[in-house]
Amino acid sequence: MLIVPTLAVKAGEWLRRGRTRRPSYTLDTDSIEPYQEELRAAIPPPVACALDEATATVAQHTRADRVLLAEVTMPGHHHDGPCAFDWNATTLPKIRPFPAPFIAVGRELRQGSRLDMLRFVLAHEARHRAPGLQVPQFLLPVAGTAGFFLAGLLAPTLASAVIAAIALRVAVTLGHWLVELTCDHAAARAHGDGGRFFATCTPRRFRSCARAWPWWQRVLAVATRLQPSHPPMWLRAWYCRRVHRATLDVDPSRPLTVGLLLFLATYVPSMISTVAGWMDQASREGAHDGMPVTYHMAVTVVTCALAWWCASGARLRYRVIVALAVVSVLFAVERVPEPWNSIADPLVIAALAGWLAVRHLGPAARPFPVRRSDLLLLAVPLPAMSFASDIWGRMLEWLPPPGSEKTQLETLGISGDAELLAKIVWTSVLEEATSTLLIIGLLRRRMPVWAIFTVTAVLRIGVHLYAAGGALGPVAMSVTMTALFLYCRRLWPLVIAHAIYNLVVSYLPLPLTAIVMGTVAVALIVWATRRLTGHGPRATGTVTAPADAVTAPAAPGR
Repeated sequence: MLIVPTLAVKAGEWLRRGRTRRPSYTLDTDSIEPYQEELRAAIPPPVACALDEATATVAQHTRADRVLLAEVTMPGHHHDGPCAFDWNATTLPKIRPFPAPFIAVGRELRQGSRLDMLRFVLAHEARHRAPGLQVPQFLLPVAGTAGFFLAGLLAPTLASAVIAAIALRVAVTLGHWLVELTCDHAAARAHGDGGRFFATCTPRRFRSCARAWPWWQRVLAVATRLQPSHPPMWLRAWYCRRVHRATLDVDPSRPLTVGLLLFLATYVPSMISTVAGWMDQASREGAHDGMPVTYHMAVTVVTCALAWWCASGARLRYRVIVALAVVSVLFAVERVPEPWNSIADPLVIAALAGWLAVRHLGPAARPFPVRRSDLLLLAVPLPAMSFASDIWGRMLEWLPPPGSEKTQLETLGISGDAELLAKIVWTSVLEEATSTLLIIGLLRRRMPVWAIFTVTAVLRIGVHLYAAGGALGPVAMSVTMTALFLYCRRLWPLVIAHAIYNLVVSYLPLPLTAIVMGTVAVALIVWATRRLTGHGPRATGTVTAPADAVTAPAAPGR
C-alpha cells in the first residue's frame, strides 16, 4: 500500500523534470576557484594540511585529477545551540553538476583545536570513496527501494510480503552499518579511537538542531529512526576502541574471546536443546531435531565469529579470505551424506579448535619439543578421570535424565567405530582447547585462581549436561586438568590423556579398565615418593614459564 504512492510520487518528479530535459538546479562554474581560494584562506595551516592529505586519498580512490573543498551548510536552518552540520563532514564522487569529487567539512571541525577530531572524521569519509565500497554503497539504496516493490509483487500472501519487507529492511540496515563500521575501522587504525569525537557528537547535544526542522520533517524523521543508516554512537565508539587497542597491541591473541566463542558455538546450542527436551520429557535427540532453526542459527553466527578469529593479527583482506574459507569448509561438511557427515564434521571442528588454540595460546599449544614432564602429564589425569567416571555413574543413578534409559553412546547418537573414534578426537581436542583458552584469558585479566577453577568446572558440567546428575562427575577431572595446566602450561599432553582414557573406557571391559587405572595410580605414587625423598633423578634444568603466567611456578626440568 505504501509502495504504490511512493512510486507515483517518484514518477511524477521524473516526468516533471523530463519536460525540461535538464536538471532543476545549475552551478556557476566560474565561482568555483574564487570560492576555493576564499575557503582555504580562512583555514589554519594544520587544518589545511589535514585536508590536503584527505583530498589526496580521495583523488587516489576516485582517480580524479583534483578534489574540491566545500563547507557543510544548510540554508534556512537557524537555531540556538550546537548544530549537527557544523560537526559533520562528507565526501561525494563526481556527480552532476559538480566537475570533480569534493569534501565538505563543517565549521566547528575546521577549528585548529579540533585537529584530532578532523583527521579521524576525514579518514572515515575518505574510506567511503574506496573502490571496494562503491558496489555495496550502490546496491544498498537500490535494495532499499526496488527490493520492497519486488517483495510486494512476488509474495503470495500479505503476511509473507510483510515478513519479506521486514527481513529486507533489517538486511539493508545491517549492510549500511557494516559499511560505516568498515570506515570506522580504517579511521581508528590511522588516527586513534576517535573518543573525543564520539563524546562530543551525541544525539543529546544536538536536540536543539532537531527541533529547528519544520514539523512535517520531524514527523518523517520518526521513520528514519526506525531504519537508521548509521550505527548508534556507543556501538561505533566501542568498536573503534577495540580496533585501536588491537592496533597498539603487538600480541594479536585473544584466548578468552576465542574460548567463549568455542563454548557458544559447540556446547550452548546442545545445552539449550537438552534443557528443552527435559521440559518436554523427550530424549536429547528428539529435542535436538525439534529445534533445527535455533540450533543452526546460533551455530552459524558464532562459527562466523570463530572463523574471523582464525587469522587474527593478519591484514584485513587476508583475514576475510581465511574466514570465508573456514566457513565454506564447515558448511560444505554439513552437506556430506551420512555416515561420512558424522565422521567428517567432528574432525573438522576439532581441527578448527586446534588451530585456534595454536593461534591464541602460543607456546602452550605447541606439541614440540617434547619434554620429559609431558609423560607425567599423560599419566596424572587418568586416575582422576577414572574417579570422575565413578562419580558419574553414582550421580547418574541418583539423578537420571528424563525419558527412557539410554547408554552414553546412544544419547550421543554414536552407532559405529569410525564415528566413535571421530567423537573421541572431537571431545578431547575441543574440551581441552576451550578450557585452556579460558584459563589463559582469565589469567591475563588477573582473575583469582578459585574463579578459574569455578569457570572450568562449570564448563565441564555444561559439556556433559545431557547426563543430568552425571554431569557433576567431570568436575573432578576439571580440577585435575586445570591444576596441571596452571603448573606446566602444556595443552597437548592433556588432550592425548583425555583421548587415551576415552579409548580405554570405550573398548576395554570395566574390570580391566580398573586394573589399568590402578596400575597407573600406584606407579605415580611410587614415582612421587622417590622424587620427594630424593631417590629419583634430579632435573638438569628448568623451563621458564610464559610471559602470561601470573603465580604459577616454573615447569619441571626436561
